[in-house]
Amino acid sequence: MPVSFRNLAVISLCATSPAFADLLGPRYLPPVDLTSDKSTVSAAWKNITSTFEKFLDEKNANATGGIPGIRNMTFSAGMFALNDPSASKHQFHFSSPALQLTNGTRKVDGDSLYRAASITKVLTVLTGLLNLKITDWERPLTEIFPALGEFAKERPGKDDPVNTIQWENITPNTLASQISGLPTNLLASELAIIFMENDINGFERGYPAVDMNSSILSDAIPALIAQAGGITIDNFIPTIEARQPNFEPWTSPLYSNNGFILLTAVLQNITAKALPVLSQESIFDPLKMSSSYYNQVPESESKRSVRIFDVEWAAKPNILSGSGGLVTTLNDLAKFGTAVLNSTLLPKHETRRWMKPITHTASFQYSMGRPWEILRYTHTSGAVTDLYTKAGDSGTASSFLVLIPDYNVGFTILGASADENKNAIVGKIGDVISNALLPALEAQATKETVANFAGTYVSTVEGLNSSVVLCHNDTEGAAPGLLIKSLISNGTAFKFDLYYSPGARLTPSVLSDKTGKVGFRVSTAADAPSIDKSKALFSGGGSSDFLIGDAQSYGGASLSHWSAQVDKDGKATTLSLAWLRLTLKRKE
Repeated sequence: MPVSFRNLAVISLCATSPAFADLLGPRYLPPVDLTSDKSTVSAAWKNITSTFEKFLDEKNANATGGIPGIRNMTFSAGMFALNDPSASKHQFHFSSPALQLTNGTRKVDGDSLYRAASITKVLTVLTGLLNLKITDWERPLTEIFPALGEFAKERPGKDDPVNTIQWENITPNTLASQISGLPTNLLASELAIIFMENDINGFERGYPAVDMNSSILSDAIPALIAQAGGITIDNFIPTIEARQPNFEPWTSPLYSNNGFILLTAVLQNITAKALPVLSQESIFDPLKMSSSYYNQVPESESKRSVRIFDVEWAAKPNILSGSGGLVTTLNDLAKFGTAVLNSTLLPKHETRRWMKPITHTASFQYSMGRPWEILRYTHTSGAVTDLYTKAGDSGTASSFLVLIPDYNVGFTILGASADENKNAIVGKIGDVISNALLPALEAQATKETVANFAGTYVSTVEGLNSSVVLCHNDTEGAAPGLLIKSLISNGTAFKFDLYYSPGARLTPSVLSDKTGKVGFRVSTAADAPSIDKSKALFSGGGSSDFLIGDAQSYGGASLSHWSAQVDKDGKATTLSLAWLRLTLKRKE
């Protein structure tokens, strides 16, 4: 929506009710100290550790407030951070009694090999980003796989979109984003086959006899038989091409392992290399992830493998590998997560593009990326932090990979259990970590930003009465950011300007390690975060900073743009306001 100067006053008045959020992103600079005795993050991890120890104590097995079944779960959990490599020492490990009866390791640590399940999907997408052209992501699958092209000619999806998949409109991008509308799982895992394998009478349960001559199964049965010798793209396509869609492409996200089987095959088709080879060359070798494999591990590594059932470790790499075949360690995933946050493999702008939502789900707290499952955490101030996560759950494996770009931090949970509630157990483990860690990260980021940037800045030009005072509102629930307590230019105080009415704050916008500069934007008092959900949808203020955050300039420079020069320790030395042609020195 274009915003004219004469409309600014009206917009400002319309936005006087607190809105739901500032601009997307961090309120403070990412914290650096995550491990010292003075760090709130260290204290939080000690609290996490004591909580797990309490829950795992046999005396508390039936206590309320714990995690039912947690002693049945072997798990490793740990942090990683871009700005404090020592954060990876924050780990917790538990070896369940059941692990003592297996053929693998009996005691887990940061180098124990776990099956990571669908965390694999993140590495599959990154492998694609590193090896495919941008145009490849938008190619129809009918161009990539001739068999699907032939099927689409014979049975165009547009003729019967309720019952026929529109293969001509499905691309690698829709597969990576879980928005292709494809069936979730392999035909080989359907109930009819499970009934036959387990001698279950489906008729007694209300199911009719299976029609082997149906359009879905007529070509699929021979392919299913062929899959006994190994799943390939040639025997996989006949088992999915005629199945019914869940949605038309780009309609609604719905989890699809089939989509990632096809994405794995896309990578192999376009590059002429299998996924394990591509990932080894593009990710494992550059990041020195020497303990990461697909499906099988060398025999020499079996003794550090978390093996609940040996059969799970026998599968050979194939096109299913890109959906859930990764075997890795907590320490290797710490290397991976740190590299993503650092843009070690991708250019920074491509990493930022990758770590954004593609679509929403029906929940306010859950959006989808490629293939990020984006969870939204609300702080007591009403501010929101996005967690870029990927869950995994397959066989005895259950896991989470979590990246939090606002703090340049992440954590991983790798678990293994035969407990039928293993996924719920790992989810509760994630709750314990996030509920303690996120407030601590915000508090540590606040403390460091205030120490490094709050204070009085004055002009060094003799006779020029120009200054800025930055402070922080420590009241619980107060709007986040550095409060602009005072702004004086040439003897004139800015108090009732669009951006500088009481309550205006600075939040970081651009961090530049090379120049030693930090960019800030002004967040208006009118757009302070709020957890009040009673506001009217259209007249409740919306997100006024999004609309007017850069609406006024003077001399070609934005009135809401500030920058600070920092020293080697990250402490501000000067503050620049280009629109006032001011550079102010921080007073000691």
